[in-house]
Amino acid sequence: MRNTGHHKWLIIEIVLMFFMPYPFLNNYTYYEVYNSVRYDYKINSLLLVVMTFVRLHQLVRCSLIVSYWTSPRSQRVCAMNGVTASNMFAIKSLMKAKPYTVLGISMVISVA
Repeated sequence: MRNTGHHKWLIIEIVLMFFMPYPFLNNYTYYEVYNSVRYDYKINSLLLVVMTFVRLHQLVRCSLIVSYWTSPRSQRVCAMNGVTASNMFAIKSLMKAKPYTVLGISMVISVA
C-alpha cells in the first residue's frame, strides 16, 4: 500500500470520516454576527452537514468504482486507446449512456 502512494489518500479519508456529531458536543455552539444579528449554530449540526457530504462523496465514488465503465475490461480497452479509465471517465460515460438518470440523481443530491 505504501509503494503505490494510496496511503496518503486513505489517511485523509479516514480523518474525514471522523467528522460526525458527538454526544459531548451537544451544549457547544458557534455564532456569527452579520449586520448586527447574531446567528447561533450548534456544533453537532455543522458536523452533521460535513458528515453528510463526505459520506455522499464516498457513496458516489464507490458506485463509480464498481461500475461497468471502470471494470478491468474497460481499463484494458482504454489503455489500448491511450485513455485512463478514471472516475471522470466513468461519469462522462454514464452521462452518454444514461443522461436522464445521471441528471436526476445529480438533482436529488444537490437538493439534499
